[in-house]
Amino acid sequence: MAYIDANYVRANRVLPSSLSSGGSFFSETAGGTGAGPLGGGVVQVCWGRFDSRTSTVVSSSGGRIGPSLGWQVEINPRNSTNRMMVYVQWTGEIDNPWDLTLGVTRKVGSTYTDIASRVGDGSNRNSGIAPPYMTWATTSANNLNSPTCATYWVTDNPNTTSEIQYMPWAKWDAASSTTMYINRGFTDANGGNYEAGICTMMVWECSY
Repeated sequence: MAYIDANYVRANRVLPSSLSSGGSFFSETAGGTGAGPLGGGVVQVCWGRFDSRTSTVVSSSGGRIGPSLGWQVEINPRNSTNRMMVYVQWTGEIDNPWDLTLGVTRKVGSTYTDIASRVGDGSNRNSGIAPPYMTWATTSANNLNSPTCATYWVTDNPNTTSEIQYMPWAKWDAASSTTMYINRGFTDANGGNYEAGICTMMVWECSY
């Protein structure tokens, strides 16, 4: 079993040929690629907080939910070979959250790339990076005052030094569309039973 020696998890520190604690390097496994020897570090971090209470329409074809709301993070990579770690935290509400998947969109110039589904998934599969966490587990009658949340990460290899905008992406698994509430529940009232929150995004540029 491979594991990380915490003594070597730090910026700009390259692992020796063998870990002092006797562990082994991560290696390629079925269904994915191992990390390999860990080295490099964090080059820069950009972040943003979105605290407006609003809503947006989410369709079954998927769509970007950041640009029209101002919910995105810009970063100028220092090196085209570096990778980005993108973190998104959403709080809000949507009818039947088990029908929602979330992802990230990368914009470079006028080109949008959705980092949302696994390669090879069919067009009918509602695949994404993550679904929301449900804060209620009975019926949608509870959705008037029971917000949902989602926290997820993705790594990206944009291969550019041009400015990148990262923004959330969402897909609704239904024939029509639905309203996704952000930083609020279905009912936006000033009362103890009506929670409100904030959304955040962070992007780490990491050298390897």
